[in-house]
Amino acid sequence: MVKTQKLYYLLFGCLCMGVLLSISPFQGVKLYLYDFPAIILGFLSLFFLPKFWRKYKRNLIFVLPFLVVGLLGLFFTTVSLSNFLASFSYLARLVLYLLLPLPLLTLSIKNLKRITIAVVFSGFISVLVGFLQYIYYQDLANLYYLGWDRHLYRFFGTFLDPNFTGVYVVCVF
Repeated sequence: MVKTQKLYYLLFGCLCMGVLLSISPFQGVKLYLYDFPAIILGFLSLFFLPKFWRKYKRNLIFVLPFLVVGLLGLFFTTVSLSNFLASFSYLARLVLYLLLPLPLLTLSIKNLKRITIAVVFSGFISVLVGFLQYIYYQDLANLYYLGWDRHLYRFFGTFLDPNFTGVYVVCVF
């Protein structure tokens, strides 16, 4: 379980980088730095899923119809392979993020407190970088050609989007 704990540290450490480091394996699909530890944790979560399915199936049963409708919508509305891969990547991320808490259920209270400290530290770094960005880099106009909005005089941080940055900061608080 110590390796799981270290993967969570890596995940929250990578979240500080936001979307600054990414690769694009296919057109329209981007993998960010924080996706890699999340993918590993997601695969580890699959081992915990049968154990927790019996205990939490009342909670999980409401998620499944939503995912099925999303998958059906994906197949009925996609016209090209690049659009399909881009859309599927969002659905895969949603499933991945839903699986992330499962390994946490096996950790001790002491280790959960340490992970909580890592989350707070990650949020602190994100807010600090965001304030520096707000003071020194107030306009994303030079990244407009890459598809980013200007976000003039907004706190967009390393996520390059004020909404995602705000959600992350609120979740950390």
